[in-house]
Amino acid sequence: MEWIVTGNIPVRVNSKDSKVQSIDKIRLFNNLRSADFDAEDIETIIKILTERNYLYSAVPKSSKGSIPIEDFL
Repeated sequence: MEWIVTGNIPVRVNSKDSKVQSIDKIRLFNNLRSADFDAEDIETIIKILTERNYLYSAVPKSSKGSIPIEDFL
């Protein structure tokens, strides 16, 4: 009961949080591989990843900025 007084709560050994999180990540990755996204969905995904600092920048294939260099020159 000393942990109650000191506030040092022990880490749970039988916690299910990490397992649930990893299953959710696996589901997310599988959905990204198999789902059909429209341009708005892709923009939303890019926006979220950029806001969370996982991406610096991205150019969707459907945008005007995705022209191959050969066609540009």
